[in-house]
Amino acid sequence: GLPTLLAMGVLQGDASEHMELEPAVDSFAVVFVVRAWGFPEKPSLPEGNITYLCRISTEHGPIFSTGEQINVVDPIWRQEALVPASGVELNFAVIEVIQDGGEIIIGTATLQCCEFAKSGFSGNLLLRTDDGKEAGYLKAMVKVDGQDYPDDSTVNSFNYEIDNSDHVTLGLDVEKNAWGSMTYVELVKSGLVQEYNSKISDPQCQLRDGCFICKVNDQEGSSDKLTKLLVTEPILVLEVKRPLTLRVLISMEDGASLGIDVPRTPQCRTLLVTRIRLGGAVDQWNQANPAQRVKLGDRITAVNGDMGSNGRDLLKLLRAAIPAHRIQISLVRPANASVDAGLPEVEVSDVGDDYTLPRDETFC
Repeated sequence: GLPTLLAMGVLQGDASEHMELEPAVDSFAVVFVVRAWGFPEKPSLPEGNITYLCRISTEHGPIFSTGEQINVVDPIWRQEALVPASGVELNFAVIEVIQDGGEIIIGTATLQCCEFAKSGFSGNLLLRTDDGKEAGYLKAMVKVDGQDYPDDSTVNSFNYEIDNSDHVTLGLDVEKNAWGSMTYVELVKSGLVQEYNSKISDPQCQLRDGCFICKVNDQEGSSDKLTKLLVTEPILVLEVKRPLTLRVLISMEDGASLGIDVPRTPQCRTLLVTRIRLGGAVDQWNQANPAQRVKLGDRITAVNGDMGSNGRDLLKLLRAAIPAHRIQISLVRPANASVDAGLPEVEVSDVGDDYTLPRDETFC
């Protein structure tokens, strides 16, 4: 009941502030606030700390606030809270705490009681500003009545089938001279794929910009091999991974390097990370933020929010940003359930000079 919630610190303030809540609450649920991402880009990066928290409220006022996440762009909290589960809606607010202690609401989302009271909830909530504009996403989970959290509704991979017996244009721009065993879709334009997308109601299962094609007709291989199959096969069954976007905030000491290698003459829309060097600024970020670490094969899509027009632009932006106090780098990689849940990926370390990709590299 109310005394227990106050004692646990789930409800804030003293009992008198929450007396009107007590008669309405006859059951409780556990909310797991996982992470938030996709906030609008800042015009410029502040010199001081960047701090975010998430607050849960009902119509009776605030009932829980996460801890603060400092100097990250996409905060990960992974914190649980006990909340009312009967007849109330849960209001989530992602908040930036500014230097003077004030608060700026990045965006809010609402979860109705009917969406979680019977069997819980697990998925992404769209954040919106006061005037209704999209402001990013919040991943949250809810469990009730001693149940486990339900399966996440987020789709990380899917199959995509196309009949191209007439060998018409697919309308796909894919990465040229690509590294690795996946084909990266840079752009979906007018063509057969766009036509097929229009028939698929779930946008998570549409082949879109940034997707990774892992197999074609159950065949694996190099990106070049998969691309050739896309062009020649009349019936296509594609195994596709959705893109996972990540923004990292790299602190730069005077005279420091980022400590990554990228192609010297990029020919794509993105900039491939081909090496991560021990002791560099990116390596230091990785050690401090294992759930958001930069990996070999990540593709840089923007520098300080600027996407440029192609990889050559991104390389210029990256070099120009190195003298700054901090650099925000946007990345894309194949979707991964661990990273989506705010957890580190379990795999062999990809940091160090022993890991080299066969490309014409330049050191940043």
